Amino acid sequence: IHKDAQKKVRDEILRVLGDNLIPSVEQQKELKYMNMVINENLRLYPPVAQLPRRLNSQEIKFRNHVIPAKTPIELSIYGIHHSSRNWKDPEKFIPERFENAKHDHYSWLSFGGGNRFEFEMKTGGCLGINFSLIEQRIMLCALLRKYEVSLPADSIHKDKLQIEPEVSGTSGPHPVPLIFKRRTE
Repeated sequence: IHKDAQKKVRDEILRVLGDNLIPSVEQQKELKYMNMVINENLRLYPPVAQLPRRLNSQEIKFRNHVIPAKTPIELSIYGIHHSSRNWKDPEKFIPERFENAKHDHYSWLSFGGGNRFEFEMKTGGCLGINFSLIEQRIMLCALLRKYEVSLPADSIHKDKLQIEPEVSGTSGPHPVPLIFKRRTE
């Protein structure tokens, strides 16, 4: 599972946290590469695959079509995140694309409301965004400090995580068996 990225995140955790097991808010801001990895994973595998919206009070002309005002529509978050119009090499895992990320406001909608590139309190979108990101950082710090994570050789996910979009708009993978090998360093 992206061994190079794992090592880079682990090295960053050890450098930034030192002996601390749980990162402070300030330390979480310093975990820049970890944040890039989290953002890239959320881009590739958004927790919400589609997002219901309603057009505002004016009709919209799109190509040869007129969409009446207040028409319910569905945004394909997965489609936006995997479009080569929004991302270079959209199917590749490239955390560095978030290093100095300046993308169109709606090219990254993992939490349903526009850009979320920096660790800051934001309004709009998902109410649980900050809680979710803090949980992910704490979990990764605890896990990668002690373990190397890999997939079994026969995993259906060895080339790419196999996702099952749900009718509810959320998405999730097929079961993902993992191997946790305790680090000896």
